[in-house]
Amino acid sequence: MITLLPTATPITPLIPDRHPSGPQQDPTTFGWTDESPATQAAAELDGFQAYLQQIGSHEMLDAAEERRLATLVQAGRAADGSFTAVARAARDTLVEHNLKLAVYCANKYARTAEEREDLTSAANHGLMLAAERFLPGKNVRFNTYATWPIYSMIVAELGRRRRVVDLPRNIRETLRLVRRAEATLLQALGRDATDEELALRLDLPAEKVASLRELGQANISLDAPVGDDGELTLGETLRDDEAPGTAKLAARRLDAELIRGHLRLLGERETLIVELRTGLRDGREWTLDEIGDHLNVSRERVRQIEERTHRKLRALVQPAAFGAN
Repeated sequence: MITLLPTATPITPLIPDRHPSGPQQDPTTFGWTDESPATQAAAELDGFQAYLQQIGSHEMLDAAEERRLATLVQAGRAADGSFTAVARAARDTLVEHNLKLAVYCANKYARTAEEREDLTSAANHGLMLAAERFLPGKNVRFNTYATWPIYSMIVAELGRRRRVVDLPRNIRETLRLVRRAEATLLQALGRDATDEELALRLDLPAEKVASLRELGQANISLDAPVGDDGELTLGETLRDDEAPGTAKLAARRLDAELIRGHLRLLGERETLIVELRTGLRDGREWTLDEIGDHLNVSRERVRQIEERTHRKLRALVQPAAFGAN
């Protein structure tokens, strides 16, 4: 039984004994190895290339053999969907001799090696479904019948891989209709179609079309390079509204310097309490209880000192403000 899922496990071909009749010697003893350049290249084959070599040994079946195998599959299929041993063997034979078709279909959509393996696995799944449903009485070859299930599974796999959040299949199919209608109206109108125009063409509510267009937006990574040099990423160009800007940071720094200037006119303990309460000391606003424990006084005493200090600061700041005016 041939595997339907290509693996990435390297294979090591068998190396024939160069001296079958002589004693077995360690090749490294004499400075030579039994691996020729062709053998070394074969040893470096990855799992998918080995998979391709494996399925390449199976020739295409003729129409009569396909009908015979399909007859065995349908005859051994129970009402609950299970198969007998003979039916499973016939199904597997039908699949094995058409695995090259699945690889051909997957390669048309694959962009990377990893995606090629995943799409091939999805195509093999569609091929197996076709082998289970193919009827011998159909006047069509099996590879023609299996093409649609194979492409259907490939498209479904692409929809799952290229979205961060997987959408139900009916939503993906509707999204495909929306994109097709958008392209048609763009050519006809010379501009992007509105939600109302798309809804009229697709016979759907405008609210549903708007929500579908939002779901169809492409996902962009924040690490995507921006510009020709690619030194700047998209995330670095976005503005953080919660983070303080340069002007705010400068204002905060100026306020802190003014407050510290007035605090120099107060006592040591009053200065410490104000700095701890406002976060000027270590960037964290201390509670009354924490300051009381630190100074070994009660919470109420800390509150009284803080209130008295505020009155002193107001008395110091208000004359300075009047003098500036």
